[in-house]
Amino acid sequence: WLGEMVFPRFGIIMVDKLGLHLVGADFFNPIQIITYMFLHDSGNILHILFNMFTLWMFGRILEFSVPGKRIWLIYIVGGLTGAFFYLVAGCFSDDPRILCGASASVVALMTAAGMRSPNMVVRLWLIGDVKLKWIVVAGVVLLFIGAGGGGLWAHLGGLCFGIFSQLPVFSRTS
Repeated sequence: WLGEMVFPRFGIIMVDKLGLHLVGADFFNPIQIITYMFLHDSGNILHILFNMFTLWMFGRILEFSVPGKRIWLIYIVGGLTGAFFYLVAGCFSDDPRILCGASASVVALMTAAGMRSPNMVVRLWLIGDVKLKWIVVAGVVLLFIGAGGGGLWAHLGGLCFGIFSQLPVFSRTS
């Protein structure tokens, strides 16, 4: 986020280099499938703040029941799944937006935490005690209301992988 504010002064537009462009676009580079999830738009500080808060909140919940390497796996593969959904949806759309942000990864972690501990009670400031499953449902609804274009598909990809990551096939502890 900070680099996105500083580098343009030197003629480097990070979104053009690291944000995920659709296949066939002038600036598309396969490495962007990974780099986009570590880049945020400098014009929207709420995007990165919300992602950081959500990562902290749901990462802490998963921390008690999932090994650290598995949390990273959910984060990275959730982001890759979001990129895949975005790129596939881009084949059927003429929306030229560039994908950037960790939202797909964060949605994967949020969904995984909600599936792993749905009845965990979380105390929310000014609201009170709420079961984790309802926080996740509200978070997903808010994400889909606020997302447009490719972001919608990336969120959906993160959601799908978050669910998949908690299925017995993937989440076995052996």
